[in-house]
Amino acid sequence: MYNDGLRTLQDAHEQGLPYIRDADLQRRVLTEASPSSRLIQMHGHGGDRGRRRT
Repeated sequence: MYNDGLRTLQDAHEQGLPYIRDADLQRRVLTEASPSSRLIQMHGHGGDRGRRRT
């Protein structure tokens, strides 16, 4: 995750964006690395949660 955070900081710097605070950076990296976010990326939705079964 260290490399992901470093990449995020470098990308922001290259785009001329303001410095990302540590807490915001951690939140972004952890959110991207969470299993649920990977499922959403793979399937385009949050899975079967909240859906009615018939």
